Amino acid sequence: MTYFVGITEQVCTTTQEELFGTAWVGPNVCIKGPVVLGNHVKIYPGVVIGYGAEVYDESKQSSSSPIFIGDYTVIRENVVIQRGLDSDPPTEIGRNCYVMHGCHIAHNCVLGDYVSLAPKVVLGGHTDILRGATLGIGSMTHQWTTIGAYAMVGMGSVVTRDVSTGLTVIGCPAKLLKENEVGLVRHKPSAELLVQTAKLFNEIRRRKGNKRGVITNVSELWE
Repeated sequence: MTYFVGITEQVCTTTQEELFGTAWVGPNVCIKGPVVLGNHVKIYPGVVIGYGAEVYDESKQSSSSPIFIGDYTVIRENVVIQRGLDSDPPTEIGRNCYVMHGCHIAHNCVLGDYVSLAPKVVLGGHTDILRGATLGIGSMTHQWTTIGAYAMVGMGSVVTRDVSTGLTVIGCPAKLLKENEVGLVRHKPSAELLVQTAKLFNEIRRRKGNKRGVITNVSELWE
């Protein structure tokens, strides 16, 4: 991924919008570097990026872990994006993502390309969301959760286990409803890409030590 501009210090816009390279940053935004913005990123008013996580052990905080936001990603009003904890993979948002107003993206979360978060989504720390996944209004994830590519999390759902590629889950706790036909039709992933994203899903789970159970098949159907 090629990034256009890096912000190394604390930047707080006032009543005026600003341009950082080709990235547009609206008024009343606070960014604490290091933060790297991709080409044509849009950040709307009231967004806070780069402050530390809510942790009891302050020694785990990092002032140098970067945050990456990819090309053409949109961050809407009053979103909070936390800096990663020290020694862990940094917080990263991929290309062409859409993060709607009031979302909370906790420390060390990683969003792949074309991910969509509806208003008021809350991601626990170390959540990974793979390419093309969508999380509905007010849904939330437990820390260390992994959401597979092209998956759909229904509005208000609480995800306590990992969700495999291309599934729709709903409920509290979230359970399988069906295959995410809408997302698969919309993104039209090739068979090769589906295989690649499934492999990545498994690799991430292994890296995390499979901390959460996983929703995989029709035996998990919501009733």
